[in-house]
Amino acid sequence: IEELEKIGGSDEIMLKMIKRLKKWLEKVENVEFEDYVQNIQYRAEEAGVEKGEERKSQEIAKNMLNDKVDINVITKYTGLDKQEVLSIKKGIY
Repeated sequence: IEELEKIGGSDEIMLKMIKRLKKWLEKVENVEFEDYVQNIQYRAEEAGVEKGEERKSQEIAKNMLNDKVDINVITKYTGLDKQEVLSIKKGIY
């Protein structure tokens, strides 16, 4: 459980799943435990990938802003919304 909490970090979905797992472990002894843990680990890995992709999109947006690319073009190609791009822009200038 502690290792899963480290992996999950601040991801709300992961923390909810870990909380459910703790409750489940208190109530029932179940042979499906390993499958459940594997599902949680998979979700943690996916959350990490998503965060990495988001950081990459933010870095691309930052580079595009530095090159004076239009915000609408940046949102189109990075998948970030306009507000996110504007926040990044505030951090640059």
